[in-house]
Amino acid sequence: MKKILAAYSALLAASAAAADVRAGNVQDGTAELIFSYENPEAEKVSLVGDFNGWNMEADAMENDGGTWTLSLRIPAGSSVTYKFVADGNWISDPNAPDSSDDGFGGKNGVVTVTADGKIGKPLPKAKPREQHVEFHTWTNIGFQNCWTTAKNGGEEYSGDFSEDSAGLGFKSYWKFTGNATPSVPIFLELATAENESFSNIYEKGSLSWGDGFRDFALGLFSPISYANDGTSADLDDDDGDLSYLGHLKFGISSPYVKYTMGWKYAGLPGHTSANWTTVDPEWEAGYEATGGFGHLETGEKLGSIIADATGGAVKVTAALSLNRSADRKGRRFGLYSWISADILGKHSVDFQYNGAYGDTNERAFDDIVEADLIAGYKGAFGPLTVKANALANFYGNSKSTGESGKVVRYDPDSPDVGGVEWNPDNKLDNLAANANASLDWAPFRIVMGGRFRGYQAHMLYVKEGYQEEEQENQLSRQLGPVNTQRYFADIGCSVSDALSLGIAPYMQMNLTKDEGHSFYKDTGNIEFVVRPRFFYDLSKTLGRKSSVDGYIEGSFMSADDDRYARGNESRSAIISEAGLRFIPRSGITLMYGFNGNPTHGVYYDAKVQDYALHSLLASLDVPLGITVMAGAGIRQAYSGVGDFSETGISPWGFAFGARKVIDRTWNVTLHGEFSYNFDPFAGFGSMSGKFFLRDYVLDRDNDWAANLAKLRIGVNIDF
Repeated sequence: MKKILAAYSALLAASAAAADVRAGNVQDGTAELIFSYENPEAEKVSLVGDFNGWNMEADAMENDGGTWTLSLRIPAGSSVTYKFVADGNWISDPNAPDSSDDGFGGKNGVVTVTADGKIGKPLPKAKPREQHVEFHTWTNIGFQNCWTTAKNGGEEYSGDFSEDSAGLGFKSYWKFTGNATPSVPIFLELATAENESFSNIYEKGSLSWGDGFRDFALGLFSPISYANDGTSADLDDDDGDLSYLGHLKFGISSPYVKYTMGWKYAGLPGHTSANWTTVDPEWEAGYEATGGFGHLETGEKLGSIIADATGGAVKVTAALSLNRSADRKGRRFGLYSWISADILGKHSVDFQYNGAYGDTNERAFDDIVEADLIAGYKGAFGPLTVKANALANFYGNSKSTGESGKVVRYDPDSPDVGGVEWNPDNKLDNLAANANASLDWAPFRIVMGGRFRGYQAHMLYVKEGYQEEEQENQLSRQLGPVNTQRYFADIGCSVSDALSLGIAPYMQMNLTKDEGHSFYKDTGNIEFVVRPRFFYDLSKTLGRKSSVDGYIEGSFMSADDDRYARGNESRSAIISEAGLRFIPRSGITLMYGFNGNPTHGVYYDAKVQDYALHSLLASLDVPLGITVMAGAGIRQAYSGVGDFSETGISPWGFAFGARKVIDRTWNVTLHGEFSYNFDPFAGFGSMSGKFFLRDYVLDRDNDWAANLAKLRIGVNIDF
């Protein structure tokens, strides 16, 4: 399925975020709106709304020291409806001048501009259509041909092409959302095609060109079956995933309560508490057909009872979600419930309970294998904002489904937490917390805080995944790696109207020194990371919109056993990452990246690194609405690593590509790329036709595609 997930950066797993919109100048009957979203953790932020068809890729915001901004022009005297999307997570603006219901319990921001360019009162709201259903589709069709440029095993670096694979990829999802009746919201997603193997025309050693073209020709007799299966048009072949109903979500909405039901890939209604996303809105009901949920939440009128009784000083919302979604398959029964109170508009408190129970009807409540208690607080004290969260886990043993009565350890559905001890000797193992404070004190913005996570601390309904498109590891990005504590800061300063400087250091170590639970090899190791950055606006100097910004990240390990392995050497300190971006004018971007530690991030990985990667990327907007992209990479071998001629890893590579929006109504984008021993482009999916980056370095291992050449051609439709 197309995943749109929230993610947080590894550097600051949780810190303050704020949003704002203000009016700019008026020109030729149009007014400027300047949107800002403060989140130093985010790697990518976009503005979406009715002005761009809610397209996440259309209006990317620019990062200035953790503050993301975008200027938008709209007709004076009109309004726009909008949201922010940070690392794939759709975020409402809590400070929006006005809001509207997004149809599923959330809010869209609304801002109105008067004829003289000022933010004014909301326009009179038109009477909503009582019944309407909107159609959306996301479709990706592509072709890829892949060649090897070196013999397998690194016997010889030749540069000669040897055919490896070729194929067609298909992905298509049809979505229907709206109100079936005035009080029944619905959301359906039909997966019409899911195949991205790119080896269904030719695959070395297993599928000949003749057989591949034969299968393609026969696939025209049953195109949907072929698009899903990808290897055969035989209708009796059930190896592939045929079209299926992926998301099914509907409910009943009233002023007093809202009840929503979901099934299979439908995401649970999400929840956020201070620093943490405590229910991932993209946690599916369960990919096996048994998974589902029934979610009950207070409506506006029910919530207004306490508000009216307190003169508006206290506003309370609550929810109860019964589900069979306490594991990713959708077998285990569970529930979560939360209650939130907003006090005077400046303080909010939140309490949540999660429970995981049995996985069969007969033992639904015989096993209580996990209970999470989560608390959150956010408070504003003038320019100071304080956020805090705490988590406590209580575990129980589970009965095996294979052998009746056999008691086994409960294994949470998270790759970084294995079978848990229901009563650990060290109670810290079941706890996690995060507390931080942010201060807006012009020209400074300061964030300081700390967090810790016990060895088996875990949060139900939050993903810990590895797929590229899932913005991986959301659980550990929030809580941190298991059995660690971290103390962090982020200090930014606007030195002048043009220059901003910042620095973000952190210190991380084991939470407990239990050798069996140590995150590092040496239980006493301390990891130090520091990341200075700068942003300089060259617009006044050059007389056109222009800027340069960059960062460098250094890492240090205090213990010898945890030194960074580089070739046949080990180092206590390294330059782990660096990036520089230059925008000489609108439509031109140049980026240099140095990746010295591709495994650096949430998970500490002591494996030997053989190469560093220097990359230079460029994108240029040319006439006819075409964006041209090009890049080159140079691999730097560390000491003791064999010659490139021996390893089969190319020391250099290049790539180029282009994309063009050929139909703005349907948001159809045509793209093509060629890469040789260096592939900076995103694979088949929602990011096709764009660079695949983490900040300004490639978000991949440094030897990725080091002996491959690829040609891709594709079309994306996001209507």
